[in-house]
Amino acid sequence: MGKKVRPPKINKITLSGRMGNTPEIFFAKTSAKALVRFSLAVDSSYYSTKNDEYIKETTWIKIVAWGSLAETIKEKGYSGALVYLEGSIKSRKYSRQDGSKGESIEITCHHIQFLEYEYSETESAEIKKEK
Repeated sequence: MGKKVRPPKINKITLSGRMGNTPEIFFAKTSAKALVRFSLAVDSSYYSTKNDEYIKETTWIKIVAWGSLAETIKEKGYSGALVYLEGSIKSRKYSRQDGSKGESIEITCHHIQFLEYEYSETESAEIKKEK
């Protein structure tokens, strides 16, 4: 009798990048739960021996978050904000207006950390005075 192997079920992703747009918030019709959507620009680079230079590539990733996390992201997020996030990959099927079917891959965010702080004009003036 052979042993049954049960592989671990891991669906976790960690990303850092910049928000590509100000997060948009929606409320689910069935539960009135907050949902936020935004795109994340994740940069990577590689060295091209052909051109003798580093080539930068940007990948745009769709991000969604639910509940109180969604409300926090809407409150603190802005286009260009540098963030670190953890989440899981999800495939979503949908119907287009013309009746054709589509599929989208997105990240469901479970944790986010804003890596920059946007100062108010008063705070910026105070920081400049201290220097």
